[in-house]
Amino acid sequence: MAETVVKEGHVQLRGGVIPIFKKKYIKLQSGKLHIYKNQGDTTPQMVCDIIMCQVKAMKSVALNSFTSRDERSFSLLGPKVPKQMIFKCESSSSCMDWIQCLKTNCGLPTLSIPARPGEDVASQRSDDEKRQKEQGDEWRMKEEQDVLKNEILEKLERLKREEEEEDSNKEGKEQEGLQKDEEEARLQKEHQDKLQQETLLKEEEEERLKEEQEELLEKEEEERRQQEDAERLEKEEEERLLRENEEMVQKAEQEKLLKEEEE
Repeated sequence: MAETVVKEGHVQLRGGVIPIFKKKYIKLQSGKLHIYKNQGDTTPQMVCDIIMCQVKAMKSVALNSFTSRDERSFSLLGPKVPKQMIFKCESSSSCMDWIQCLKTNCGLPTLSIPARPGEDVASQRSDDEKRQKEQGDEWRMKEEQDVLKNEILEKLERLKREEEEEDSNKEGKEQEGLQKDEEEARLQKEHQDKLQQETLLKEEEEERLKEEQEELLEKEEEERRQQEDAERLEKEEEERLLRENEEMVQKAEQEKLLKEEEE
């Protein structure tokens, strides 16, 4: 008789060397979860016995980084599951259906206990139930230890992220302070360069005015010398003409005297 399939459908399973989700097709039948690569495959990639497994909704599941989150996932962990398996469904309702179905089918199996020689069925059932209780207690203790370990790891990861964020903020503030110092140094240098440029322009202007003043003084001195030379030449010319005139007068008087003597 074929085994009855309790539930089946497409999900995504996280696994591999790089922890990413890959699409799978799963079937729940006879207390086992059959995982196929594709729908319609006859040979499953993995078969997990879900007896005594713990199924939990993953309210905040990390995908590829601490910043990537999803709320449509659940985890499966048990004594016959090689490691914690994390599944992601297409919707929140589908996720809750799978969780409810797995929880319903992952309880302790009902044993059909044959009577052993010398023992009655009730005594044998009591021993088996005691052994199952001990196994359940051992599994719950292991589960609590795993939960505590996961909480410690999550706390360490959170502290590491906070430390990295603090270092990043500190580095950002240091970079901001460095940029501020560089900006202040640049503005101060621009101010000093501007003052030097203004001082240089002022000195050049003063030098130019000084040169113009010297040129003006030289020009005035040259004009004064030229005027003095002109006045001197004019005076010399007047004196020459005066001498010539006096000489002509003297010569005329001499000629007149000579003429009078001859007469």
